[in-house]
Amino acid sequence: MTPLAEFYDENGFQLRRFLGTGRTAVVLICIAVCSALDAHFTILLTSRGAVELNPIMAYYLSIGPTAFISAKFLLTFCSLFILFTFRKVVLQKVNLSPKSILPVISCGFMAVLAWELFLFLYG
Repeated sequence: MTPLAEFYDENGFQLRRFLGTGRTAVVLICIAVCSALDAHFTILLTSRGAVELNPIMAYYLSIGPTAFISAKFLLTFCSLFILFTFRKVVLQKVNLSPKSILPVISCGFMAVLAWELFLFLYG
């Protein structure tokens, strides 16, 4: 597979080794974009009377939008970092690897965004 881009830092470390190539990088970027859109729609919808059902995120939303967005990105990116770091580990009993979970997470975020878009347009 060809990499999305080849970047080197000042020490010559090839950053694509960290970022990944092809499908993994695209899925990680997709999840990050979906998370940003989810945060945006959540703030818009709650300002129109909707309620955040996730108790952890509802707490941060009650503090304010900055705390909510910070917590959202911190939790999302920490989770992605952990999954990416252990992407080649396979849970033997269920034959499951974190790399195989990433597309499922991406589809889950897209379903949430579709629901939020529906609520925004017709709610």
